[in-house]
Amino acid sequence: MDLTHIVELLMDDEEIFLRTEKMRHDIGDGAVYSRWEREERNKPKIIPEGEEEEPEEDEDAPKKLLESDMYTRECDD
Repeated sequence: MDLTHIVELLMDDEEIFLRTEKMRHDIGDGAVYSRWEREERNKPKIIPEGEEEEPEEDEDAPKKLLESDMYTRECDD
């Protein structure tokens, strides 16, 4: 992967640490997910009122994000 942009953050280190505190890396794909993204992705599917069955697992649906499969990357000093 080639880097194409450089982003300069005009924030104090403490503010960056605060904003990234709840972010986690997925071991499987290396993507970074915020706490909100993990909660939204792990919500159960809504079942319409007329149906009582459990919906079948969709192969194209994103996998649930388990905290045990994620890690926090510490600051590289």
